[in-house]
Amino acid sequence: MQSHHYRMVDAVTLAEFRANLIRINEIEAQSEVFNARILALSTELEQRIRILEEGYT
Repeated sequence: MQSHHYRMVDAVTLAEFRANLIRINEIEAQSEVFNARILALSTELEQRIRILEEGYT
């Protein structure tokens, strides 16, 4: 009986680990999207700064 209980606990733990892994993967995907947005904004800002600097020289 005790062995069966541990298998049930292991199954629950495994299910929790899998759910956490899915969440981590989702967060990682969101991070990649955010990083791409930040890079695009940074590039755009650098271009605008260059244009402004060229206008002042």
